[in-house]
Amino acid sequence: MEPRGRRRRRLNTPSAAADLAAFADREGLSPGAVMAAVVAEAASRHGVDRSRLGPLGRVPVPDEAGRVVAHLAVFDPPGGDDGPERDADRLGSLHQVLVAADERRRRGVHYTPRVAAETLVSLAWAEWESGAPDRGRPAMVLDPACGGGAFLLAAARTMHAQGVGAAEVLASLRGIDVDPLAVEVTIAALALWGWAAGIADPPLDEGVVHRADALDPTTAWWSSPGRAPDLIVGNPPFGGQLRRLTARALPAAEPGGRRHGYADTAALFLRRGVDEVAAGGVVALVQPLSVLATRDAAPVREAVGDDLVALWVPDGRLFDASVHVCAPVLRRGSGDRRSRGTVVVRSGASADPLGEVPRERLSRHRSWGPLWAEASGVPPVELGPQVLGDRCRSGAGFRDEFYAVADLVVDGLPAAEGAVAGRPPTVSRVVTTGLLEWATTGWGRRSAVLGGARYAAPMLDLGVVRASSEPRLDRVVDARTAPKVLVATQTRVVEAVVDPDGSLWPSVPVVSVRLDDQAGPEGVGDDEAELDDDEVATRLWLVAAALMAPPVTAWAVLETGGTARSAGALKLSARQVLRAPLPVDVDAWAEGAALLRSASQEGSVAPGPEAVAAFGRVLIAAHGLEKALAEEVERWWWDRHPRGGSPRNYR
Repeated sequence: MEPRGRRRRRLNTPSAAADLAAFADREGLSPGAVMAAVVAEAASRHGVDRSRLGPLGRVPVPDEAGRVVAHLAVFDPPGGDDGPERDADRLGSLHQVLVAADERRRRGVHYTPRVAAETLVSLAWAEWESGAPDRGRPAMVLDPACGGGAFLLAAARTMHAQGVGAAEVLASLRGIDVDPLAVEVTIAALALWGWAAGIADPPLDEGVVHRADALDPTTAWWSSPGRAPDLIVGNPPFGGQLRRLTARALPAAEPGGRRHGYADTAALFLRRGVDEVAAGGVVALVQPLSVLATRDAAPVREAVGDDLVALWVPDGRLFDASVHVCAPVLRRGSGDRRSRGTVVVRSGASADPLGEVPRERLSRHRSWGPLWAEASGVPPVELGPQVLGDRCRSGAGFRDEFYAVADLVVDGLPAAEGAVAGRPPTVSRVVTTGLLEWATTGWGRRSAVLGGARYAAPMLDLGVVRASSEPRLDRVVDARTAPKVLVATQTRVVEAVVDPDGSLWPSVPVVSVRLDDQAGPEGVGDDEAELDDDEVATRLWLVAAALMAPPVTAWAVLETGGTARSAGALKLSARQVLRAPLPVDVDAWAEGAALLRSASQEGSVAPGPEAVAAFGRVLIAAHGLEKALAEEVERWWWDRHPRGGSPRNYR
């Protein structure tokens, strides 16, 4: 019983989690001791022989751990009744709370809410049944990173609801996890579910759920000889390889016998899952949204793309991690779906179908970004064949360059006036991606952080940079101070700024686009050396207009869907910028560039909303979109634009 007068708080709130973890820490209790006490308390409350609940049910419970159970006002996640099956759900949530925050981030430990696990299992089950209606046996289900058992519990409920006996259900489940306590928690959770389903002695042991690293090439994913799982479901750990905390040590071999470089750890589970699942079987694993379009995940997408049949995009964030997620659904050897040539996109808590995306579009964009675009309502633009890379070149610098330059940045007027003795007065204004705005900059109006320091007006003395101990910076100065167009990242629409005199220094990762001196006399990128300053500026404004055209923002979401930090933003790399399609109507393109140049007073002011709306209409026309699609693109782009509203207000 809970203490009288104590208000029960929900386990999934940050304050409740911190409170419980702090209490256990003050009592000097390990997570295992706390979980053993919780299992003992649940067994006593429901009249279950706790020794039947696996290893945690056989651990002696210290008196101090009993006080934690009395403290469990937080032991109350929402939903369901107060029976043993509900306690089975609680175990996984509680286990996550007891893992230290740094350890959770390092291992990617995030417990999946029951409703989300059941939604994904239902999708996988329906897909498996559609390809195997006459199997005459229950599906064999595996979670290769089972955590607290959310997906195995969801699979048990789904199979039991289909008429499969509880004992047979438990015999059809397998789980793997690197955390021995997670293994014990999952066994206890499944045993509680089995007891609630009428099994006095659930047939569970450490062979059903066992400790192992599922990405270790020596780990067998299924313990029964001659069998393979029919369904592989779960929420594997996320591990970005550019962050020290989550970077993995590369094994001797990786899934499919090839290296996958900086692909997120979760994507490797997806890759190996297709190898491990039975023919006709289904793999449905939660992934970071970035897996849809990042370059590093491309080998995984290429390897499993033929088996992709659906994508589920939940609403918001699925759990307490600062990452948006999706769940690809793959069926091994899904020939009938390939002949249809489409992938179904589902969205929301109920996973309702939104539409279907042609596989040919995925191939053309070399990513699964169009699936995210379909889920988020992006107009399906098909633009012309010529691209910016036919006329320009681009770059975004490297981290080592950033750190080499960061210590040389100075703030404001002293450098600009050459007031420091011995310094030449030639300076560049340093712009970060946050200082870039639509057709102008916020330099001098807003501060910026560089190398951990905040600057009101960050500047570089170019003489000092050239004279630094980094010899290659002399070459970097030549590139960074050339006439160019700068493109921001992490924006809702493509935002670019023209720098005709080379006075802006782009900080990493701002993308710089320069005219290509190899483009030839017909191109936007005619040889700069043969053009006067105004002609160079004119061509740079054409580049900026091409990039900021509303249809190109739609194309960019199709190209990069899900790779930005915010799910609503886009993030173009230097290479992707060069793939931006050019307008097909050259006269309308030139008209839009001239309008943009005039409205921003050559980049010195932000264009007003009327001018932005007029520019948008001209550039939409320059891409030759048919009327209905043109109107859809205009509304969509204007809703995303930082100066947006109703486009009708500015006609």
